[in-house]
Amino acid sequence: MKKIILVAIILGLVSACKTNTKADNTENAKAESVESQQSGIPFLVAERYFVNNTVDDQTYTLKITNEKDFDNYFGKAPVMGQGGTPTEIDFSKQYVIAVIVPKTDNSTTITPIELSKQGENILFSYQVSKGEKQSFTIRPALAIVVNNDYTGNIEFKEQ
Repeated sequence: MKKIILVAIILGLVSACKTNTKADNTENAKAESVESQQSGIPFLVAERYFVNNTVDDQTYTLKITNEKDFDNYFGKAPVMGQGGTPTEIDFSKQYVIAVIVPKTDNSTTITPIELSKQGENILFSYQVSKGEKQSFTIRPALAIVVNNDYTGNIEFKEQ
């Protein structure tokens, strides 16, 4: 009897630890498509990249049009499992708009608000949200991928 109860408890614990990554990935995909539909110009948030430690600790607002320049700022951060590969970027058809902020020990996210055409320019609005203090430092960054059909000087606006 004790063995049956022990097995039931172990099975209960194992099933409670199961994560539903498929639902999480679906929610992330929906969020990305909503972001791109809300703006005048469609874009895709580049996932699974980190800021290289050779990049000076200052704020950068960048338009990156080739892989060499992109690799100077970002490295790939793949993880195992579904959705773990970095976003593919084809620089012959796309370019990247990036915002990098200095290192911080606060939980920080950079959220794209809007990407729209303003005459000959493209306006990229984003928001930097700082959260609670952490016991480690991070280098927050946001990179979005835009089709080459939408060209112009990029104006950055932090909200």
